[in-house]
Amino acid sequence: MAEFPAAPAEYERNFRKTFKVKVGSAPDDQLYSLRNDIFTQRSSFFKASLSRTWAKGDAPLDLSEHDTGAFEGYLHYVYLYELPDLKDQLPSA
Repeated sequence: MAEFPAAPAEYERNFRKTFKVKVGSAPDDQLYSLRNDIFTQRSSFFKASLSRTWAKGDAPLDLSEHDTGAFEGYLHYVYLYELPDLKDQLPSA
């Protein structure tokens, strides 16, 4: 099992503050609700995207050019500190 790193001193936990991300294109697009504290701490992209300079109110971040499967792999890593097992997703030989 993965060992989780300690949170930095400036890490602020706010379990209620979330933001939305739209990933993929129709008809397979997905809307994800993610926690601000985790993703702004671990991702300079999300930290910048949610800053006053770049944020677009309550509109979801648009990642429609990204693959939902790849994004879910990223979420798996961020939340669990391990890469997902992709054996079932590989094509048969």
